Amino acid sequence: MMRAKVKIHELNSAEGKQVIERNLSRILDVRIVEIDVDRRTVSLIYDSILAFENAKEELKRIGFPIAKCIHRPPERTRYLQHSTSA
Repeated sequence: MMRAKVKIHELNSAEGKQVIERNLSRILDVRIVEIDVDRRTVSLIYDSILAFENAKEELKRIGFPIAKCIHRPPERTRYLQHSTSA
C-alpha cells in the first residue's frame, strides 16, 4: 500500500468534504485516511498508481483538483541489490 497527502485549495467547507468522501469512496483500491478542511488536505492510502490516478481524475472532475501532492513510500519496500563488475 502507498500513501499520499494532497493539498486542495478549493476544499474549504464541510460540504466539500462530504462530496470528496462520497466520490472517492466509489473508487476501488483507494481509502481516505483523513480529510482536514482547515489545512485543505486529504490523506489517502491506495494500492496502485492507477488507483491514485483514478482518484486524482475524480477530484478534478468534481471541482477539487490537486494543487500539491506528497507521496510516501510503501510501508514495506524491498530493494534489489545490483552489483556491477568491471
